[in-house]
Amino acid sequence: ASIEKLLSTSSKVENIAKSVSSSVVTEGSQTHASLGDDSLLRDTVLLNSLRQEDGEISSANQDTDSLPPSFGDTLFLQLAHVQRISCARNNLTSLLSYKLPMLSTYHLRNVREMNLSLNKIQSLPNDFGLLAALERLNLSNNMLSALPASVSSLKKLKILNLAHNSLSTVQDEVMLMDSLEQLNLSHNLLASFPYALVRLQKLAALNLSFNSCIHLAVMPPLLKPRDMWIDYLDKSIGQMVFMNVFTREKMKKIEFYDGAGVAQARDLHVFQPESHPKAYLRRKMWLSICQTYEWEPVQDSATGSTYFVNNVSGESSWTMPAALDSLGLLTSLTELTMTNNSIKEFPPSFGRLLGLKKLVFRSNKLASLPADVGLLKALAHLDLASNELRLLPVELCECSSLVELCLNDNSLLRLPEQLGSLPRLRRLDLSVNRLSSLPFSLGLCSSLGFLNASENPLTDPPLDEFSKGLQHVQWYCRSRLAIEQRGMPPEMRYHTIGVLEQVTILKPEFDRIVEQMVAAVGKDGLLNLQLLGLRKIPLSVLKMKNLRKLKLDYNEHLQIQRGFPHELSSLSLLSLKSCKMTSLPENMSIFTKMTTLVLDDNRLEQLPEEIVDMTTLVSLDVARNRLYSLPDEVENLTNLKNLNLESNYLEYLPTGIGKLAALTALDVSKNRLVDLPAELCDLRGLARLNVEKNKLRCLPSGTARLGVSDLRIGHNRIEWLPDGLFASQLGRSLRRLSLCENNLLQLPGSTHLLAADCFLEADYNPLLSPPSYMLADGFRVIQNYMQIREQRRTTFLELMAEEDFQLDPQSLVPAATEVLQEGTGFLTPDDLAEFDQAVDELINGEFFKCPASAAELVAAVVRLRDLREREIYLAVLHAFLAVLTQLARDKGKKSFGEGSVFEATRPWGRQGEPCGVWVVSLHCLLRASAPSTLLPAGRPSLFSLIQQALPPLAFPFTVDLLKDSLRLYQSPYGPVAQTEEVEFPACDCIDEVKNRPRRHKPCVKAAVVLAKSVYVEEEAARREQEEAEYLQRFAEVDDELVVWLDSSEGRKCAGLEVTRRKKQMKEEVALRREMLQGQTLRLKKANEEHGKLLLRRTAYENAEPFEVHGYRTLSEAVKELSVAEGRVLLLRERIQTLKESIEGLQRQIGLEHAKAVQLCAADLLQKYCCLTYRANLTKYRRLALEQGLQRHWDGPDGADYQAWWSLHTATSEQGSSLMEDLQQRQQDEQDNEEDGPEFSWDETDHMHRFQCYLVDRYLRDKRSMFAFLNN
Repeated sequence: ASIEKLLSTSSKVENIAKSVSSSVVTEGSQTHASLGDDSLLRDTVLLNSLRQEDGEISSANQDTDSLPPSFGDTLFLQLAHVQRISCARNNLTSLLSYKLPMLSTYHLRNVREMNLSLNKIQSLPNDFGLLAALERLNLSNNMLSALPASVSSLKKLKILNLAHNSLSTVQDEVMLMDSLEQLNLSHNLLASFPYALVRLQKLAALNLSFNSCIHLAVMPPLLKPRDMWIDYLDKSIGQMVFMNVFTREKMKKIEFYDGAGVAQARDLHVFQPESHPKAYLRRKMWLSICQTYEWEPVQDSATGSTYFVNNVSGESSWTMPAALDSLGLLTSLTELTMTNNSIKEFPPSFGRLLGLKKLVFRSNKLASLPADVGLLKALAHLDLASNELRLLPVELCECSSLVELCLNDNSLLRLPEQLGSLPRLRRLDLSVNRLSSLPFSLGLCSSLGFLNASENPLTDPPLDEFSKGLQHVQWYCRSRLAIEQRGMPPEMRYHTIGVLEQVTILKPEFDRIVEQMVAAVGKDGLLNLQLLGLRKIPLSVLKMKNLRKLKLDYNEHLQIQRGFPHELSSLSLLSLKSCKMTSLPENMSIFTKMTTLVLDDNRLEQLPEEIVDMTTLVSLDVARNRLYSLPDEVENLTNLKNLNLESNYLEYLPTGIGKLAALTALDVSKNRLVDLPAELCDLRGLARLNVEKNKLRCLPSGTARLGVSDLRIGHNRIEWLPDGLFASQLGRSLRRLSLCENNLLQLPGSTHLLAADCFLEADYNPLLSPPSYMLADGFRVIQNYMQIREQRRTTFLELMAEEDFQLDPQSLVPAATEVLQEGTGFLTPDDLAEFDQAVDELINGEFFKCPASAAELVAAVVRLRDLREREIYLAVLHAFLAVLTQLARDKGKKSFGEGSVFEATRPWGRQGEPCGVWVVSLHCLLRASAPSTLLPAGRPSLFSLIQQALPPLAFPFTVDLLKDSLRLYQSPYGPVAQTEEVEFPACDCIDEVKNRPRRHKPCVKAAVVLAKSVYVEEEAARREQEEAEYLQRFAEVDDELVVWLDSSEGRKCAGLEVTRRKKQMKEEVALRREMLQGQTLRLKKANEEHGKLLLRRTAYENAEPFEVHGYRTLSEAVKELSVAEGRVLLLRERIQTLKESIEGLQRQIGLEHAKAVQLCAADLLQKYCCLTYRANLTKYRRLALEQGLQRHWDGPDGADYQAWWSLHTATSEQGSSLMEDLQQRQQDEQDNEEDGPEFSWDETDHMHRFQCYLVDRYLRDKRSMFAFLNN
C-alpha cells in the first residue's frame, strides 16, 4: 500500500520514464534497454518487479556470490519493502558483500521469508537480529558453525531450517526466539541435546537427525566467573563494591582478584555429599563457574552404555538424574525426529510429552522403550526401525491413536499379545527381526491394512500364509486365538471332487452319490465315475457283472492294488485317463472282450506283458505316460487299428510293429525316437502316421511305399528327404503333409508329383529351395517351382556330361557345394567356389532371378577352364624363360654351357620369319648332374630352378605339368616349343660309370626348343592394333605430302631437289669412275700375282728346287693360291658393283623430270613415315612402361624395347621419377605434333637411316600413289 501511495503522490516515476532514451525490448523474462540514465531505469524496473511480484525477489540458481545488484539501488534502500528473498543454489559466502557496500541488514528489516539454502555461507552478520519481521528462515546446506547472539531478537521467527551445516552447539540466545515452532538441525555436529531448545515453549516440530547424540540428557548452562560476585554497599567506605559469595571478600575491581580466598576455601575443592545441602550447593556453583557440570554423561568403553558421574559428590548413576532430564519441558512438541544418532534409551521425562504425535528414532541403538510410552495418547506415528529392541512394553498397546508402527530391522523376540487391540493401527512393519510367532490378537485388528513380517523365523503363523494375503493371515490368527480360547474343533471326514478338487463334500454324502450312480447304470452298461476323487474302485462296482463300459477318468489318487475281479471280465471299454497311475494290475488278460483301452495321462513306465494277450483290442491309447519301451510281442495284437503312443519316453519301436496289418492310425509323436524301424513301411493299410516332436534325422528307405493320407514328421531334426519320396504310392495317396520345424534345406524333387489338393506345412525350416516366403503363396506355386527346378537340374547335368565334367548330382542340392569332381583342369579353389555359387543360383533358392541359363553357365566354365590352363602354362613358360635369361646373363657360371643351353633361330614368326629360340638339353632340363671332372660342384636341374622361379600356384609343379606347358600351349602365331634331336655346339655328356666327359663330336641329343618370346592373345591383338594405327598414320602423312607436292611451294621444292640430286649424282658418277679405274689397276696386279702363284705351284708339283717355288708343303701353296683367288674375285665384284652403280646413276640422271620428282617424293614419304613411326613407337613404349606390358615385337624378341627402357631410366632427370619424365616428354611431343609437319629432303641422301619394315610394307602397297603426277 505504501508503494502505491508513493507512486501516486510522487512525480519521480514520470521523470524516470521521460529519461529513458530508447525503448525497452522484453524477451522472455529478461529486459534489455538502451538508457540515458541507467540508475533511473533500474529504479523503475525494481518498482515494477516489486509491484508485480508482491514484494518477492528471487535469484535462485544464478551462480552468483552476492545478493542481486538491485538491492543496492537507492529506491530499494529507501523503501525496504521486500518481504520474501530467495537466493538458493548460489555461491554466497555471506549475506552482505563488498559488492554492495551500501546494503546493510537494516535495509532488510521488513523481510518475512528468506531462503539462502545451498550456498557457502560461513557466518551471519552480527546485527542479523535487525530482521525482526522474519518468520521463515532457510539456511540449510551452508557452512555455518555458529549463530550470532542477535538472533534472540527474531521474536516472530516460526520456522528455522539449519540442516546440513557444521553447528556443534546451539547458543542460549535461541531460547529467546519465543515464536519458533519448527526447527531443523539435522546433519550437523551436535553431540548432545541443546539446552536452549527445551526453553522454546511453542516448539512443535524438532529434527535432530544425522547428528552425534549418544543420549538425551540436557546439559544446563554454566555460570561465568562474574556470577560469583554480587554488588554490595560497603558502609565503611560508603561505596558500592563487589563481594565474593563464597569468601565474603570485597573488591572494587574484579579483574584484580588473585583468587587467594577461593583457594583457601577447602569445601569448594573436595567432594560434598548431597546430605550437606549448603556445602553441596557451594561446590556445585563453584564447579559451574569453573565450566564443569554437576552431572556429566560418560560412555562405558566396555558396553557402550552411558552412565552419569556427579562431579560435586563423586557418585555415579546408570539412571539419568533429574537435573539433566529436561526433555519433558517441551510440552508443545508434536513431532520429534532423531534418525541416525547413537541414542540407547529415553529419559524418564519422555512420558510428559503428552502432545507428541510423531516420533521417529530410526537407526539408533535403543535397547528398550520406557513404560511411560503408554501415556502418549496422541502418538499416531512411531518409527523405531533399525535399533536394538528385543522386547516391547505392554504399555505400548495403550497408545490408542497409533496409526503406523515401524519396528523393522530390530532384534525383537516377541510382541505384546494385546498389540492387536490398537483401534486405529493401519500399518505395521515387523520385517527383519527374530520373531517366531505373532500375537493372535492381530486377527481382530479390523483397521490393519498393511503387515510386513518378512525375514523372520516365523512358525506361527507359517511364512507361506503371508503369500496368501493379509486377510488370510488375520483369519489364521483369529483361528489360533479361538483354539487357545475354546480348544480344537472335532475332526470332520470329507471328500473332494471335481477339477483340481475344488468341491468338498462330506464323506457319507459322497458314498450315497456313488451308490446312486451304480444303481442308475442303464442297458448300455456304461458307468461314468469321472472326477470323483476316488482312491479305490467302490466295492459295489467290482461286483457288477453286467458292466460293459467303465470310465474312471480324472481320479488322480486311484489305486488298483489287487487287480480287477473276474466279474469285470466282460468289459469292452476301460478308461483310466489322468489317474496318475504308476502301474497296471498284472491280471489284465482277464479282459477277453475288451476293444478299447484308454490309459492316457498317467505315469506308467512300462506295460504289463499280459497286455499283448488282449488280442481283441482295436484301440489302445497310452499317450502322455512315461513308457521307455513296448513289449516285443506287440505283434500279437492283430486286430489293433488305432495305437496312440504320444508323449512318452520311447527311444525305439519294436520291429514287430510292422506285423500289425490292421493298423490304420499310429501316433508316436513327442517321444525320443532317433529312427524308425524299416518294418514300419510294411503297414500298407496305415492311413495316418504321426512321428512329430522326436529326434528323427531321416525316414526309412521304404517310406515311399506307404499309402498314408496324413503324414506328420514335423518338429524333428530331419535334414534331407529323398528326391523320389513322392514318386510312388506315397505321392498318390498323400493329402496332408506336415514338415514343420525341421532342418530341411529343400523339399524333395518329386514334390511336384503330389496331388494338387494336398495340404503342405513346411514352416520354420531353413528352406533354400523353395525359399521359405513362397510357402505363403500356396501349394500350387510350390509344385511349379519344384517342377521347373528339376528340369533345370536335369538339363545342367546333361550339358556338364557333354563337356567331360564329372560331378555328383547330390552335390547340387540343397546348396551347391563341391560340384565338380573330375575334369576341372586347372580351375582354382576360388573358381570352383564361384562356380558352386553360380550353380546354386541356377538351380536352388531363387533360381528364377538367375539371369544365366544352364548352357551359358556351362560355356562360361569351359572358357574359364581353358583360360586357367593357358594361364598356368604361360606362368610355367615365363618362369622357364626367366631362368634361361638369367643363365645367359650369368656367363661367368660354367654350369650350363653350350653343351646344355644355347641360342638359335626357328621360322616361328608371324609370317614364318625367323625368331630367336632357346635350345635346352632334356637331360639338363630334367636331371641334376652329380659332381664330376667337368662339373666339380655339380649342377642342379633346370626343372628345380623353374620351380623356384615360379610364383605361388594353386597346383603342384610337376614334370607332367612342364611337359604339357611346352607341348600344349599355342600362341596366336603357333607353337612356342617342340622337342627334337639337335646338334649342340659343345658336348657336356658325362660317362656316369667312369665319371669322365664323353666328348661326342658331333653331340646330337634330345632337346627342347623354346621360343624366346611367348605371345598371348592380348599381346597379339595389341600388336595388330598398333600396326593398324601405324599404317593409318602413314596414310595421313601420305595425304599431307600429296597436298603439299601439289602446291606451288611443293612443286618448287621438288624441282630444286631434282636439280640438286642430279648434280650430286653427276659428282658421284665421276667419283665412282675414278674408283673404277683404281680397282681395275688393282685387279690387273692381282691377276699377275695370281699367275705367278700358279707357276710356283706348278714348280712345286714338278718337284723343282725349293729356291724356285719357295714352298715346303703343298698346303702352303694351296693356301696362298686360294687367298690370291679370293682377292681377284673380290676385286671383280667391286668393279662390277661400281659399273652397275654408275649405270644406275646415269639412268637416274637421264630420267624425265616427272619421274625424278616421283623418286624424290618416294624418298620424302619414306623419311616422314619413318619419323612418324619413331614418334608413335615412343608413345607406345611409354604406354607399355606405364602399364607394365611386354613388347615382344619391338626389336628381336623385344630387345629394342628393353634397350629403350634402360636408356630412359638412366637419362631421367635427377629428383624426378621415371613416370614423371616420360609424361613430360610425351607432352612435349604432342605439342610438337600440333604444329604440323614441315617437309624437307634433309638427310634423304642417307636413306638407310629411314629403314622400317612397316614403312617398306606400306610403300610396297602404295607404289601408285604418285601416278597422278604423270599428268
